[in-house]
Amino acid sequence: MLITSQMVDKAAKLAHLILTSQEQEWFQKELQSIFDYMQLLSEFPGDLGEGKSEDQETHMRADVAVRSSVIETMMGQAPQAANQMFVVPRVVDKA
Repeated sequence: MLITSQMVDKAAKLAHLILTSQEQEWFQKELQSIFDYMQLLSEFPGDLGEGKSEDQETHMRADVAVRSSVIETMMGQAPQAANQMFVVPRVVDKA
């Protein structure tokens, strides 16, 4: 797949970016190299990297519920907390 400047323009608009011509050229080269590498990877056989694990035992731990103090520790370190939630200042006004 050939990455065109129109594709880079569209991606930039979707990402709300304003690119200079130098940046657009750089992104075009970078995206092209990524797609070229993806094409190279797609040429490998599908079973490559899929290990055989029939001869290996899966070690399972007991599924036991254990009381954890993580929530209490985090709430204790928070500047403000209420009902096991962090209290933060409002940053967006309701419209």
